[in-house]
Amino acid sequence: LTQHFAGTGAKQADERRWDAVLAPTLVPIAIAYAVAHNFSTWVEQLRAIAPLLSDPMGNGWNLLGLTTRYSGEPILAARGTWYLAFLAIIVGHLISVWLAHCVMREALHNVTQRRRASLPLMLLMIAYTGVSLAIIAEPIAFFPD
Repeated sequence: LTQHFAGTGAKQADERRWDAVLAPTLVPIAIAYAVAHNFSTWVEQLRAIAPLLSDPMGNGWNLLGLTTRYSGEPILAARGTWYLAFLAIIVGHLISVWLAHCVMREALHNVTQRRRASLPLMLLMIAYTGVSLAIIAEPIAFFPD
């Protein structure tokens, strides 16, 4: 990381290097979104594979004895899916903030510079968290139990 910033004189070059170094810290947020929005679909689709393996042509076969195992009932209730999405988003964002902090701590040794440099990314991550939590809370707000 120190070599990445060595010899940068121009402000524009510095900004490009910050982008390149800090962009990977957003990857946990992308993974958290993928889990939060697709986990229930992944689980249900994996459950449906067993009957498809027993009857690959749809002819009513039961080659592996697995066609009766798929009941069609969801494994996770809507509330469980919501809690899992909430947890994934929070954990993904916490990991991203921690990674960004580690990058800043390694690149900048002055605490004031570190705080000033990390503020825009921190505000972006807080905005991502707020928006994503609002999106997953919307069905609960409009369709309470």
